[in-house]
Amino acid sequence: MASKHIITLVCFTGLWLASCGKFEDGPDLSLRTRKARLCHDWLPEKIRVNGLDIDISHTTVIGEIIFEKSGDFFYVANPYPKGKWDIDGDQLILTTDRNGDIETERKTILRLTAKEFWAEYLDTAGNIQEWHYRAEKRERFKKNKNDSSDNNNNNPGQQQDENYPEQQTY
Repeated sequence: MASKHIITLVCFTGLWLASCGKFEDGPDLSLRTRKARLCHDWLPEKIRVNGLDIDISHTTVIGEIIFEKSGDFFYVANPYPKGKWDIDGDQLILTTDRNGDIETERKTILRLTAKEFWAEYLDTAGNIQEWHYRAEKRERFKKNKNDSSDNNNNNPGQQQDENYPEQQTY
């Protein structure tokens, strides 16, 4: 009987240690994989550039990003709003096709929980940008399986309904 408890304790400790320290700001322990935690609709909550907070309360340009289990992602407010995503260690890899030019962007994941996603990257001007997102569930992104129309290239970020105006301030 004692050997079962020891085996259980060793297995639990191994799982706990394997999940520790993956991201600078946690979580320390999660039963969901990093990829499963990332699959949400994320709304920007805070942006820091070179350590300074940026006021995003009056902007409509900054939009949400949607990560799907299929490996696709969508920027809602972006001229090239879709691409593929993957995670390698603490790196989020975003690949987009901009009219034949394949671009790959790497962001360091600082925090990834079921409700929070923080990422940091170096922009083209040499600024360190840190984005904090909060998870948002939106039914408007769920494509009706009976709907065979493909007017929006399967980009859920381009679908509109009366509950979500085209220009929304976050």
